[in-house]
Amino acid sequence: MRQTATTCALGAWMGFSGTSGAILFAASFDPVAFDHFATLAGSLGMEGGFPVLSASEALCFSALLFGVAASLFMAISSFQIGTRAADRSAESLACAALVALGVFAGFAWLAEAPVASLFGSGTGFVTAILASFAAIGFDRLTAVYDENDDEAFEAALRSVRASYAEEDERRGSAER
Repeated sequence: MRQTATTCALGAWMGFSGTSGAILFAASFDPVAFDHFATLAGSLGMEGGFPVLSASEALCFSALLFGVAASLFMAISSFQIGTRAADRSAESLACAALVALGVFAGFAWLAEAPVASLFGSGTGFVTAILASFAAIGFDRLTAVYDENDDEAFEAALRSVRASYAEEDERRGSAER
């Protein structure tokens, strides 16, 4: 697996964004569900509990979180291509998604919006965001791109094909 540290960090954020978005989406259609989620959040030890939002607010926030999750999924998928250009575009996309999530959380804290309780008190969230940027930087610094790999691989395939062709010719002439 390529870009392992980045993939793990982005996968965790994708899970957080997708799960939080799904819960907000479900709760936007059923106000009673907020009570169930609030009870669950309290039992899981969430500091602020689950946010109590109107249906339209929950739907908007879930759309934003789904957008972040989709962007992170696209970045993780692009990292697996393995070319320098794909990795650079994936890094840009991942950084943009993390910045969007951080800005969303920051404005929620500043406005003292109920949705800020999804992100906790802030210390752990900010530390995790910074650790994710560190993972992206680490993987960028340690990535090795050998431009000759493709040529060497093609040469190896040609060699294998040639050996199979020779073997087939020997078998064909031996059977006659």
